[in-house]
Amino acid sequence: MGKIVFDKTLPYKAQELFNLVMNIENYPSMFPFIDRVRVRQNDTDKTRTTIWVTTLIMNFDYDCDIDVTKGKTAQDPVTINIRATRGPFKSMDAKWVFAPQPDGATKVHYEMSYDIGGFGLRNMIAGPFIKDQVSSTIAAFERFAHKTLQPVTTHSPRPAPP
Repeated sequence: MGKIVFDKTLPYKAQELFNLVMNIENYPSMFPFIDRVRVRQNDTDKTRTTIWVTTLIMNFDYDCDIDVTKGKTAQDPVTINIRATRGPFKSMDAKWVFAPQPDGATKVHYEMSYDIGGFGLRNMIAGPFIKDQVSSTIAAFERFAHKTLQPVTTHSPRPAPP
């Protein structure tokens, strides 16, 4: 079993980053290795989807259930939980947490636990590939946020020169 954790503060509002992740139909534009998605159910508390992935060494699709936990106030973190229900993983659980910061930026926490199944050798071989794929996912997410969102300003604008 493997686990990957990522933490970073990004200069965007938590709700905007949350919206990027929950706009599942937009994944093929955001992530170059996702060919297509099909949302099978989209309710307020649960989304079920199929995602098709194509990489240089592997092509597969998987089904996942996505649920959201929101805080009581706008300052509370928002969590997106993802669980694979079918596909190449024996188990795969991922979590995004978007925690608003006092300056308007957002601390992003992402973690993924996975098990390919079978003997430990399969996980040893797949582990570096999965870690690289998650790093690519996070980098693509950051690039897409930079391209589509307006950063929050953490200081007053400079006065115009005289």
